[in-house]
Parts: sequence; structure tokens; C-alpha cells
Amino acid sequence: MGVSLVRAEGIYQVRGLAVDLRYSFNAELQVVIANLPCNMPDVQIVNKAPLFTQPETNWKSMPFVKSTKAKIECNKTVPVSRWWSILQVNSTTGEPQMDVVVENILSSWNYSQLQIPPLFLDLGVYQLSYWIRLNASKVFPLQRADYTYLKITPSPLRAVIMDGSVFSVSRGYGQSLVLSPQELSVDPDNPSDQNFTVTWWCRQISPIMESYQVNSTTGMTLVYNLQTVPAPRAAQNLTKRGCFGMGAGTLKYSYGDMNLNTSSFYLHDATYEIMVWVVKDTRAANASVQVGVTLQIPPSIVIQCVDVSICYPYNGGILVNPSSRMALVGTCVSQCGKTLALQWTYMDMSGNPANDTCNACDPVNNPVFLTPTTT
Repeated sequence: MGVSLVRAEGIYQVRGLAVDLRYSFNAELQVVIANLPCNMPDVQIVNKAPLFTQPETNWKSMPFVKSTKAKIECNKTVPVSRWWSILQVNSTTGEPQMDVVVENILSSWNYSQLQIPPLFLDLGVYQLSYWIRLNASKVFPLQRADYTYLKITPSPLRAVIMDGSVFSVSRGYGQSLVLSPQELSVDPDNPSDQNFTVTWWCRQISPIMESYQVNSTTGMTLVYNLQTVPAPRAAQNLTKRGCFGMGAGTLKYSYGDMNLNTSSFYLHDATYEIMVWVVKDTRAANASVQVGVTLQIPPSIVIQCVDVSICYPYNGGILVNPSSRMALVGTCVSQCGKTLALQWTYMDMSGNPANDTCNACDPVNNPVFLTPTTT
């Protein structure tokens, strides 16, 4: 068999023929002849998830960042192209479903670090691929890619019952208490859609500490002891405790917001807790506020973060990044008077003075609240 020598760069078809007295056989092979000054690039996605059945997970409302590293060895300077591609795949089979256009859509589509903004990807599983091409030859570019899998999951609802996610308020007997979970709660995946189902509960905190009935499997409060909110002063002669003299339980109230006259409570000089569960599709979140009712009418105070973007409603309070400085503002909105003085106190959930130099405190299980008091 003869072999021809080719010196020009190009893509060639090489054909071989074998013959004997009885049979003949031929085959073809595509051969690339190129003068390559580089080795094949080495491309790696950092902390990748190579299996679609075990992807990384990220809430839809949260940004996602993925980094890479690459090794390029050349004996001369060559043009380098790099880009990301995103492919939605079937979460059960891993089969491709739809390409997601990122070129000139994401600012980082051709950078080594991919930055996906909140709400960019719908729920589902995606294959993120990073490509590098060395344009070292006109006929045969050196190209290699690596990939990882990402699962976009629903974000938790943010249930808020009062402005500022306040933990407790004081009201004089007969004052109004405005609760607005329908208006204030947020679906981070679709902030403009406030189509929530809101269910209400109420219990007494002091002088008698009462408990709700809770589903041991789901952790959600049970619907029990259904009761209506009585008219002002109509519950004064009832004796079954709770908020309205009928014991702790679920309120027969179908609206998402409530303007409650505190004289509907059956006792003054007591503290009550009003709680809501906010539900949408398969997600649920709760929020509550403790209401201290007094005979005297105190000033009404509103507490808010100066920069609301760093305050995340969480478990009836706010969650902040411990590395950020947080500024709160307390404002008197009614019954303020001319001699009002505002003083801040810093305490834990048990009402004890908090140590603001504690570095070992668990911010999730032991949150602290800054509470203004008036004198």
C-alpha cells in the first residue's frame, strides 16, 4: 500500500483498499493536517455537579454565580474564544428540552465566570456548559468544554403581617390595629402576584400562655376551634380565655387584611398573638405579631430599615447579612404628644438585654430585635 505525503493544511479523506483472490474491502477516514502551535486546552468548572440527578440547587429569586479555570499551552499567541451555553433538560431522563439564549443577553456569557441574575431561569434542571476554542488553525480549531447541572427551585414565600416585620406592638384598649399580610407578603418569584390564601389564628400570651395545635408532620398550625372576631366590647363577659373569650384557635375570617379594634379582645392589660399562614401553590409561610393591650393609649411606633434592600423578612422578624451595617428608624405615627422621647432597647426573644458583642450567637435560632420605647 502506498502512502502520499501532504504538506498543505487541510481536511482530507483517506481511503484504503484491501483485496485478495476472494474478497475486497475498503474504508475511509477523515484526516486533518494542521500546523498547531498549541496543545488541547484543559477546561474545568469549579465545584461542578456532573450528574443531572444530583444538580446544584438555587432559588429562582436568587442570583447564581459559577466559576471556571482553564489551562492553555501555546508556543505563540493565538486568538481565544470562550462562551457559556445553557440547555434545559428533562429532570427525570436528562434528555435535552430547550436551549436558553444567553449570547448578548447575559453580560457574562463570554466570561470565565457566569453570573445568572434573579428570575432569569424558570423552574427546572439545566446543563450549564463552558467552552474554550483556540483559533490556532484555519482548518482545525482546538475546542473543549466542561459542564455542570443546576436545578432552579421555588423561592420561599415572605410572609409579613405588619410594616417593618415588627415582632410586637402596644395598643390602647379601643385603638385600631391594622394587619396587612395580603398586601405586604411577597412571592419573590413573582413579586407582582399577591394571589395568596391567608388563614388567621389568635392566642393569648399573657397572663396565660396558650399554645396552638400543630400538625406534627407538616409543622403547620391546625384549623381548629373556629371563631369569629366579636364586635367591640362584645366579648367582655366570656370566660374561655384565648383572644376573644373562646380559647385559642382559628378565626372565621376570609379576607387577607384586617382592621381590628382592640376592644374586641376580651381582656385589657393582656398580650395576644395574631398569626397568619400565607399559602400559594405548594408553598406556605407564617408571620405573627404580639399585641400588648393596655387601658392607657400609648404612642404608636413604626420601625423600619433605612435600607429596605438589606432586610429580609424571616420567621416574623428580619434577617440581615451579619457583615452588613444595619440602620433602623423608629417613627411615631399617632398619639405622639409634644414631650415624646424615643429610646432604643436591644433584647433577645426572651426579653433579656442582649450582648451586642456576642460573636457566637446563632442568628437564625436566636434572633435579636431592636425595639424603641417611649417615655
